[in-house]
Amino acid sequence: MEFRDYYAVLGVPKTASSKEIRSAYRKLARQHHPDVNPGNKEAEERFKEISEAYEVLYDPEKRKLYDTLGPQWREYERYREAGGTASPSEFAQATTAGAGAGAGAGRGGQGFDPFAGARRSTRGAASPDDLHDIFGQESPYSDFFSSIFGDVQGTTRRARRGGDVEAQVELSLEDAFRGTTVQLQITDPTGTPRTIEARIPPGVRDGSRIRLAGQGAAGRGGAAAGDLFVVVSVRPHPRFRREGDDLRTDASVDMFTCLLGGVIRVPTLKGTRLEVRIPPDTQNGQAIRLKGQGMPHLRHPERAGDLYVEVRVVLPTGLNAEERELVAELADRYEHHGEKGGAR
Repeated sequence: MEFRDYYAVLGVPKTASSKEIRSAYRKLARQHHPDVNPGNKEAEERFKEISEAYEVLYDPEKRKLYDTLGPQWREYERYREAGGTASPSEFAQATTAGAGAGAGAGRGGQGFDPFAGARRSTRGAASPDDLHDIFGQESPYSDFFSSIFGDVQGTTRRARRGGDVEAQVELSLEDAFRGTTVQLQITDPTGTPRTIEARIPPGVRDGSRIRLAGQGAAGRGGAAAGDLFVVVSVRPHPRFRREGDDLRTDASVDMFTCLLGGVIRVPTLKGTRLEVRIPPDTQNGQAIRLKGQGMPHLRHPERAGDLYVEVRVVLPTGLNAEERELVAELADRYEHHGEKGGAR
Protein backbone atom coordinates (compact mmCIF):
# COMPACT_ATOMS: atom_id res chain seq x y z
CA MET A 1 0.00 0.00 0.00
CA GLU A 2 1.17 3.51 -0.84
CA PHE A 3 2.89 5.36 1.97
CA ARG A 4 1.26 8.64 2.93
CA ASP A 5 2.86 11.59 4.67
CA TYR A 6 0.25 12.02 7.40
CA TYR A 7 1.77 15.29 8.59
CA ALA A 8 1.29 16.73 5.11
CA VAL A 9 -2.25 15.33 4.98
CA LEU A 10 -3.18 17.30 8.11
CA GLY A 11 -1.03 20.28 7.18
CA VAL A 12 0.99 20.26 10.42
CA PRO A 13 4.74 20.10 11.06
CA LYS A 14 6.39 16.99 12.53
CA THR A 15 6.83 18.93 15.78
CA ALA A 16 3.10 19.53 16.12
CA SER A 17 1.54 18.92 19.53
CA SER A 18 -1.43 16.63 20.06
CA LYS A 19 -3.61 19.71 20.48
CA GLU A 20 -2.46 21.14 17.15
CA ILE A 21 -3.07 17.79 15.43
CA ARG A 22 -6.55 17.54 16.88
CA SER A 23 -7.38 21.12 15.88
CA ALA A 24 -6.18 20.60 12.30
CA TYR A 25 -8.12 17.35 12.05
CA ARG A 26 -11.40 18.85 13.24
CA LYS A 27 -11.12 21.76 10.83
CA LEU A 28 -10.35 19.57 7.81
CA ALA A 29 -12.86 16.87 8.75
CA ARG A 30 -15.72 19.34 8.88
CA GLN A 31 -14.64 20.83 5.56
CA HIS A 32 -14.50 17.49 3.71
CA HIS A 33 -17.23 15.51 5.48
CA PRO A 34 -19.52 13.63 3.03
CA ASP A 35 -22.58 15.34 4.50
CA VAL A 36 -21.12 18.71 3.53
CA ASN A 37 -20.06 17.47 0.08
CA PRO A 38 -22.80 15.08 -1.09
CA GLY A 39 -21.81 13.12 -4.18
CA ASN A 40 -18.25 14.49 -4.20
CA LYS A 41 -15.99 11.43 -4.42
CA GLU A 42 -12.82 13.50 -4.20
CA ALA A 43 -13.95 15.06 -0.92
CA GLU A 44 -14.96 11.63 0.38
CA GLU A 45 -11.50 10.19 -0.32
CA ARG A 46 -9.86 13.23 1.21
CA PHE A 47 -12.06 12.81 4.27
CA LYS A 48 -10.96 9.18 4.70
CA GLU A 49 -7.31 10.16 4.29
CA ILE A 50 -7.66 12.88 6.95
CA SER A 51 -9.27 10.44 9.37
CA GLU A 52 -6.52 7.85 8.90
CA ALA A 53 -3.79 10.44 9.39
CA TYR A 54 -5.38 11.69 12.58
CA GLU A 55 -5.91 8.23 14.04
CA VAL A 56 -2.21 7.48 13.62
CA LEU A 57 -0.68 10.81 14.65
CA TYR A 58 -2.94 11.36 17.66
CA ASP A 59 -2.00 7.99 19.18
CA PRO A 60 1.44 8.45 20.84
CA GLU A 61 2.51 4.81 20.22
CA LYS A 62 1.47 4.74 16.56
CA ARG A 63 2.99 8.14 15.96
CA LYS A 64 6.30 6.97 17.42
CA LEU A 65 6.33 3.94 15.10
CA TYR A 66 5.37 6.10 12.15
CA ASP A 67 8.15 8.59 12.90
CA THR A 68 10.71 5.80 13.40
CA LEU A 69 9.85 3.40 10.58
CA GLY A 70 8.17 5.57 7.99
CA PRO A 71 6.48 3.37 5.35
CA GLN A 72 7.44 0.21 7.28
CA TRP A 73 5.40 1.05 10.36
CA ARG A 74 2.38 -0.98 9.27
CA GLU A 75 4.46 -4.06 8.58
CA TYR A 76 6.08 -3.76 12.00
CA GLU A 77 2.70 -3.67 13.72
CA ARG A 78 1.66 -6.83 11.91
CA TYR A 79 5.00 -8.42 12.75
CA ARG A 80 4.54 -7.67 16.47
CA GLU A 81 0.97 -8.97 16.40
CA ALA A 82 2.33 -12.21 14.98
CA GLY A 83 4.62 -12.55 17.97
CA GLY A 84 7.79 -10.89 16.67
CA THR A 85 10.11 -9.53 19.36
CA ALA A 86 12.54 -7.34 17.42
CA SER A 87 12.65 -3.66 18.31
CA PRO A 88 11.59 -1.08 15.71
CA SER A 89 15.21 -0.25 14.93
CA GLU A 90 16.14 -3.93 14.59
CA PHE A 91 13.14 -4.51 12.36
CA ALA A 92 14.11 -1.56 10.19
CA GLN A 93 17.68 -2.84 9.85
CA ALA A 94 16.51 -6.34 8.99
CA THR A 95 14.03 -5.22 6.34
CA THR A 96 16.52 -2.77 4.88
CA ALA A 97 19.07 -5.59 4.57
CA GLY A 98 16.58 -7.74 2.72
CA ALA A 99 15.71 -9.89 5.72
CA GLY A 100 12.23 -8.49 6.01
CA ALA A 101 10.60 -11.78 5.08
CA GLY A 102 12.43 -13.68 7.79
CA ALA A 103 11.77 -11.03 10.36
CA GLY A 104 8.18 -10.90 9.30
CA ALA A 105 7.78 -14.60 9.97
CA GLY A 106 9.06 -14.29 13.54
CA ARG A 107 7.57 -16.65 16.06
CA GLY A 108 4.40 -18.17 14.77
CA GLY A 109 4.79 -16.23 11.56
CA GLN A 110 3.71 -19.08 9.31
CA GLY A 111 0.21 -18.68 7.98
CA PHE A 112 -0.88 -15.88 10.32
CA ASP A 113 -3.46 -13.23 9.44
CA PRO A 114 -1.44 -9.98 9.37
CA PHE A 115 -4.49 -8.07 10.56
CA ALA A 116 -5.40 -10.41 13.41
CA GLY A 117 -4.98 -8.77 16.76
CA ALA A 118 -4.63 -5.32 15.24
CA ARG A 119 -8.25 -4.66 16.12
CA ARG A 120 -7.30 -3.30 19.47
CA SER A 121 -8.25 -0.05 21.16
CA THR A 122 -6.74 3.09 19.66
CA ARG A 123 -5.30 4.41 22.91
CA GLY A 124 -4.97 8.19 23.03
CA ALA A 125 -6.78 8.66 19.71
CA ALA A 126 -10.16 10.26 19.17
CA SER A 127 -12.77 8.60 21.33
CA PRO A 128 -15.92 7.28 19.64
CA ASP A 129 -17.90 9.95 21.48
CA ASP A 130 -15.64 12.70 20.15
CA LEU A 131 -15.97 11.36 16.61
CA HIS A 132 -19.74 11.11 16.94
CA ASP A 133 -19.88 14.77 18.07
CA ILE A 134 -18.18 15.78 14.83
CA PHE A 135 -19.53 13.32 12.30
CA GLY A 136 -22.77 11.88 13.69
CA GLN A 137 -23.49 8.33 12.57
CA GLU A 138 -21.53 8.69 9.31
CA SER A 139 -18.54 6.35 9.23
CA PRO A 140 -15.39 8.39 8.51
CA TYR A 141 -13.15 5.35 7.84
CA SER A 142 -11.98 3.64 4.70
CA ASP A 143 -12.10 -0.15 4.35
CA PHE A 144 -8.33 -0.34 4.77
CA PHE A 145 -8.44 1.69 7.96
CA SER A 146 -11.21 -0.42 9.46
CA SER A 147 -9.26 -3.58 8.64
CA ILE A 148 -6.26 -2.28 10.56
CA PHE A 149 -7.91 -0.57 13.52
CA GLY A 150 -11.29 -2.27 13.79
CA ASP A 151 -14.86 -1.18 13.26
CA VAL A 152 -14.72 2.14 15.08
CA GLN A 153 -18.15 3.07 13.80
CA GLY A 154 -19.56 0.05 15.55
CA THR A 155 -18.07 1.15 18.84
CA THR A 156 -19.92 4.46 18.63
CA ARG A 157 -23.18 2.62 19.07
CA ARG A 158 -22.63 2.12 22.76
CA ALA A 159 -25.04 3.80 25.14
CA ARG A 160 -24.54 7.56 25.11
CA ARG A 161 -26.64 10.44 26.40
CA GLY A 162 -28.20 12.60 23.74
CA GLY A 163 -26.81 16.04 23.01
CA ASP A 164 -28.22 19.28 24.37
CA VAL A 165 -30.16 21.55 22.01
CA GLU A 166 -30.72 25.32 22.05
CA ALA A 167 -33.77 27.21 20.79
CA GLN A 168 -34.24 30.97 20.59
CA VAL A 169 -37.47 32.71 21.59
CA GLU A 170 -38.32 36.44 21.54
CA LEU A 171 -40.75 37.89 24.08
CA SER A 172 -42.36 41.22 24.83
CA LEU A 173 -41.69 42.82 28.22
CA GLU A 174 -45.33 42.09 29.12
CA ASP A 175 -44.76 38.36 28.46
CA ALA A 176 -41.61 38.45 30.58
CA PHE A 177 -43.61 40.14 33.35
CA ARG A 178 -46.52 37.72 33.38
CA GLY A 179 -44.81 34.57 32.11
CA THR A 180 -46.10 32.77 29.04
CA THR A 181 -46.17 29.52 27.10
CA VAL A 182 -44.50 29.22 23.69
CA GLN A 183 -44.59 26.56 20.98
CA LEU A 184 -41.14 25.55 19.68
CA GLN A 185 -40.42 23.66 16.48
CA ILE A 186 -37.39 21.41 17.02
CA THR A 187 -35.75 19.24 14.36
CA ASP A 188 -34.06 16.05 15.59
CA PRO A 189 -30.64 15.00 14.22
CA THR A 190 -32.58 12.48 12.12
CA GLY A 191 -34.42 15.37 10.46
CA THR A 192 -37.73 14.62 12.19
CA PRO A 193 -39.55 17.81 13.29
CA ARG A 194 -41.39 17.93 16.59
CA THR A 195 -43.30 20.55 18.55
CA ILE A 196 -42.47 21.29 22.18
CA GLU A 197 -44.49 23.47 24.54
CA ALA A 198 -42.25 25.50 26.82
CA ARG A 199 -43.42 27.42 29.88
CA ILE A 200 -41.57 30.71 30.37
CA PRO A 201 -41.70 31.79 34.04
CA PRO A 202 -42.51 35.36 35.17
CA GLY A 203 -39.50 37.62 35.63
CA VAL A 204 -37.38 36.04 32.90
CA ARG A 205 -34.61 38.33 31.67
CA ASP A 206 -33.01 39.02 28.32
CA GLY A 207 -30.42 36.26 27.79
CA SER A 208 -31.98 33.86 30.33
CA ARG A 209 -31.68 30.12 29.55
CA ILE A 210 -34.65 27.94 30.48
CA ARG A 211 -33.76 24.23 30.79
CA LEU A 212 -36.26 21.59 29.69
CA ALA A 213 -34.83 18.29 30.90
CA GLY A 214 -34.96 15.37 28.47
CA GLN A 215 -36.25 17.45 25.53
CA GLY A 216 -32.96 17.56 23.60
CA ALA A 217 -31.50 15.08 21.12
CA ALA A 218 -32.37 11.41 21.66
CA GLY A 219 -29.79 9.21 23.37
CA ARG A 220 -28.22 6.09 21.85
CA GLY A 221 -28.26 2.56 23.12
CA GLY A 222 -31.07 3.24 25.57
CA ALA A 223 -29.35 6.25 27.18
CA ALA A 224 -31.29 9.33 28.26
CA ALA A 225 -32.06 12.20 25.89
CA GLY A 226 -30.23 15.51 26.23
CA ASP A 227 -31.78 18.74 27.44
CA LEU A 228 -33.38 21.62 25.57
CA PHE A 229 -32.23 25.12 26.55
CA VAL A 230 -34.59 27.94 25.60
CA VAL A 231 -32.60 31.17 25.21
CA VAL A 232 -34.83 34.20 25.83
CA SER A 233 -34.60 37.54 24.07
CA VAL A 234 -36.78 40.36 25.45
CA ARG A 235 -37.71 43.16 23.06
CA PRO A 236 -37.22 46.79 24.16
CA HIS A 237 -40.42 48.42 25.43
CA PRO A 238 -41.55 51.85 24.20
CA ARG A 239 -42.51 53.03 27.70
CA PHE A 240 -40.63 51.00 30.33
CA ARG A 241 -36.91 50.49 30.85
CA ARG A 242 -35.73 47.50 32.87
CA GLU A 243 -32.88 47.63 35.41
CA GLY A 244 -32.64 44.20 37.02
CA ASP A 245 -36.03 43.67 38.64
CA ASP A 246 -36.77 47.42 38.72
CA LEU A 247 -38.61 49.36 36.03
CA ARG A 248 -38.34 52.99 35.02
CA THR A 249 -40.84 55.09 33.10
CA ASP A 250 -41.18 58.76 32.21
CA ALA A 251 -44.22 60.86 33.18
CA SER A 252 -44.97 64.19 31.57
CA VAL A 253 -46.10 66.63 34.29
CA ASP A 254 -47.17 70.23 33.73
CA MET A 255 -45.17 73.03 35.33
CA PHE A 256 -47.95 74.04 37.71
CA THR A 257 -48.39 70.56 39.18
CA CYS A 258 -44.64 70.35 39.70
CA LEU A 259 -44.68 73.75 41.45
CA LEU A 260 -47.80 73.31 43.55
CA GLY A 261 -48.07 69.52 43.88
CA GLY A 262 -50.86 67.29 42.68
CA VAL A 263 -51.78 63.82 41.49
CA ILE A 264 -51.10 62.14 38.14
CA ARG A 265 -51.96 58.67 36.80
CA VAL A 266 -49.29 56.37 35.32
CA PRO A 267 -49.72 53.02 33.52
CA THR A 268 -48.13 49.77 34.78
CA LEU A 269 -47.13 46.51 33.07
CA LYS A 270 -50.11 44.90 34.81
CA GLY A 271 -52.35 46.95 32.51
CA THR A 272 -53.61 49.16 35.36
CA ARG A 273 -53.10 52.86 36.05
CA LEU A 274 -51.87 54.05 39.44
CA GLU A 275 -52.32 57.43 41.07
CA VAL A 276 -48.99 59.02 41.91
CA ARG A 277 -48.72 62.03 44.22
CA ILE A 278 -46.42 64.76 42.95
CA PRO A 279 -44.96 66.74 45.89
CA PRO A 280 -44.73 70.57 45.61
CA ASP A 281 -41.48 71.90 44.13
CA THR A 282 -40.78 68.63 42.20
CA GLN A 283 -37.82 69.10 39.89
CA ASN A 284 -37.41 67.88 36.31
CA GLY A 285 -35.92 64.36 36.28
CA GLN A 286 -36.87 63.62 39.87
CA ALA A 287 -37.84 59.95 40.37
CA ILE A 288 -40.78 58.85 42.48
CA ARG A 289 -40.61 55.25 43.71
CA LEU A 290 -43.60 52.90 43.61
CA LYS A 291 -42.62 49.94 45.77
CA GLY A 292 -43.32 46.44 44.45
CA GLN A 293 -44.57 47.61 41.06
CA GLY A 294 -41.56 46.38 39.10
CA MET A 295 -40.70 42.98 37.58
CA PRO A 296 -41.27 39.78 39.56
CA HIS A 297 -38.12 38.02 40.77
CA LEU A 298 -37.38 35.04 38.51
CA ARG A 299 -36.86 32.52 41.33
CA HIS A 300 -39.22 34.17 43.82
CA PRO A 301 -42.14 35.58 41.79
CA GLU A 302 -43.97 36.54 44.97
CA ARG A 303 -41.36 39.29 45.33
CA ALA A 304 -41.04 42.14 42.86
CA GLY A 305 -38.81 45.10 42.13
CA ASP A 306 -39.92 48.73 42.17
CA LEU A 307 -41.26 51.11 39.54
CA TYR A 308 -39.54 54.50 39.33
CA VAL A 309 -41.56 57.30 37.74
CA GLU A 310 -39.22 59.98 36.38
CA VAL A 311 -40.84 63.41 36.10
CA ARG A 312 -40.47 65.30 32.81
CA VAL A 313 -41.67 68.90 33.28
CA VAL A 314 -43.82 70.19 30.42
CA LEU A 315 -43.82 73.97 29.94
CA PRO A 316 -46.95 75.74 28.68
CA THR A 317 -46.92 77.00 25.10
CA GLY A 318 -49.08 79.40 23.10
CA LEU A 319 -49.41 81.97 25.93
CA ASN A 320 -51.48 85.06 25.16
CA ALA A 321 -50.39 88.56 26.12
CA GLU A 322 -52.10 88.54 29.50
CA GLU A 323 -50.61 85.17 30.42
CA ARG A 324 -47.18 86.34 29.40
CA GLU A 325 -47.55 89.38 31.68
CA LEU A 326 -48.48 87.10 34.57
CA VAL A 327 -45.45 84.88 33.94
CA ALA A 328 -43.22 87.96 33.69
CA GLU A 329 -44.59 89.24 36.97
CA LEU A 330 -43.96 85.86 38.59
CA ALA A 331 -40.42 85.81 37.20
CA ASP A 332 -39.80 89.33 38.54
CA ARG A 333 -41.03 88.39 42.00
CA TYR A 334 -38.96 85.21 41.99
CA GLU A 335 -35.90 87.13 40.90
CA HIS A 336 -36.45 89.76 43.60
CA HIS A 337 -36.95 86.98 46.17
CA GLY A 338 -33.66 85.44 45.05
CA GLU A 339 -31.76 88.69 45.66
CA LYS A 340 -32.80 88.41 49.30
CA GLY A 341 -31.31 84.97 49.52
CA GLY A 342 -34.51 82.99 49.30
CA ALA A 343 -33.95 81.48 45.86
CA ARG A 344 -32.68 77.94 45.53
